Amino acid sequence: MMRHLHLALIVCGGVATAFGAPSLAAADAVDPINMVVTAPAAVKPGAPVAVAVVVNADPGALDPRAGAIHLGVRLAVECGGSYATTPADVTPIANVALDPQPSAGATYRATARGTAAAPGRTGDLTVCTYLTDDEGRQWATDTDTVVEVNATGTPSGGGAGGPGGGGTGGAGSGSGTCTPTVATATRTIHHRARRRSLSITYRACAKGRYRFVLERGARRVRTKSIKITKTGRRTTKLALGRRGLTPGTYRLIAVLPNGRHLRASKSIRITR
Repeated sequence: MMRHLHLALIVCGGVATAFGAPSLAAADAVDPINMVVTAPAAVKPGAPVAVAVVVNADPGALDPRAGAIHLGVRLAVECGGSYATTPADVTPIANVALDPQPSAGATYRATARGTAAAPGRTGDLTVCTYLTDDEGRQWATDTDTVVEVNATGTPSGGGAGGPGGGGTGGAGSGSGTCTPTVATATRTIHHRARRRSLSITYRACAKGRYRFVLERGARRVRTKSIKITKTGRRTTKLALGRRGLTPGTYRLIAVLPNGRHLRASKSIRITR
């Protein structure tokens, strides 16, 4: 049996209530290892791209590793299946051994930073982030962060900085005639469903990159980024799958091109 959870959003670049960025720092029982990636939302061609990654792991989550834990970050049009197979044109963090290394049975946290020059051409680059050990086994990956390379060095929707970052100008920041609203409908998600997706309907009032984040408490459960080149009524689907979805209340966060957030709460009932 297949069920879809439908949410209707009107997402606008103008009048919006600003919320903090989703809290992504804590590892948990479902995601015992996670990474929080920070990078500029946009840069000019050839400009430096500074990337920071915070690695969090629950006690003992990295104990079965082989040797040292490494972190590698490359920016590419499309990420490869591993650090080695991702194009190496832009490499802010060159698969370095993290300091400190994990201790057996202990909670782990480490931060790595690096900078590399953006390519001389314009376009979107994904921040491809890989956590591996000495044998090349991947313990975590992250491909949710996107950096725009454009002539102005600002996000295409206006504003400066990424989610939660701010900025006040640019396309979509203005007339006040488009008021954001969120409408939800109660749905039941069945645990045995082979396919589950969140159908999101929204009206884009500004061009640029929109990001949809489904979170529960301090945990990001699902995320999808999509670049809008034409305003108006839009629909996209966020794959849910089975992993990490348990009964409870989830929040859907729509991150606008200017970095502001709309937040919707949705109760999801999962039956077996």
